[in-house]
Amino acid sequence: MTIRSSRVLVFFGIITALIALGYGAARAAALNDNDFVRKASDGNMLEVALGELAQQQAESRDVKQFGREMARDHVIANNKLLEISKKDNLALPIDMDREEHEMVRHLSGLKGRDFDREYMKHMIEDHKEDIQMFEQMSKEGANPDLKNYAAETLPTLQEHLRMARDIYKKLGS
Repeated sequence: MTIRSSRVLVFFGIITALIALGYGAARAAALNDNDFVRKASDGNMLEVALGELAQQQAESRDVKQFGREMARDHVIANNKLLEISKKDNLALPIDMDREEHEMVRHLSGLKGRDFDREYMKHMIEDHKEDIQMFEQMSKEGANPDLKNYAAETLPTLQEHLRMARDIYKKLGS
């Protein structure tokens, strides 16, 4: 092996190590208390807004009922998160992020069956992401109150996902 090729191998080894460290930092950042609170609160606010929208614009009775349950359950979840954020001095957003506002705008332009399909599709995708984040926080979170909140909220999120999948199948999507 030449000196040049060994330098290339060392260089790629260093790059690989830096990428691995960056990945570990990204995972740790995902469990940052304030990031989790922000994402969970954004998600709760979005679920409430979309749940209320579903009650107005859905065609399917199942979708309307699901929207009612989403709004109710996520108000409860956000109130628990508010209590924890006050107790532990964590910043809780007062409004949704831009992405959540865009989703509300998008679904606001749909009605009937088009709304039903798009809303339920979003609920499946969103709840899969939420479950992953809540599982990670419940296992790896630093704040015991947030870990407990995540663990207690997980069964509800899992039930929401199951319901969303069932309704989506019923819609024939």
